[in-house]
Amino acid sequence: MTYFIYGTDRWTRMKPFRNPAYVIVRNKYFLDYLFTRVIAERAVTGLSGAFYSFENRYNSGVDTTGKATLSLSAW
Repeated sequence: MTYFIYGTDRWTRMKPFRNPAYVIVRNKYFLDYLFTRVIAERAVTGLSGAFYSFENRYNSGVDTTGKATLSLSAW
């Protein structure tokens, strides 16, 4: 059995670096890179934009309510 594996030049002809699955497994930081650079960065950017929009609308509503209260009190 070992002759068929090691006795031939089968391993010298194989080019595992061209196999995309092997490259992903070999690069153990690929998933870390994928999460931090692609998923988390896009999610944080999108959520921060949504939070900014909500906070801006909320603050403008509070400011409008305060101005209306001041104008009613001066009446």
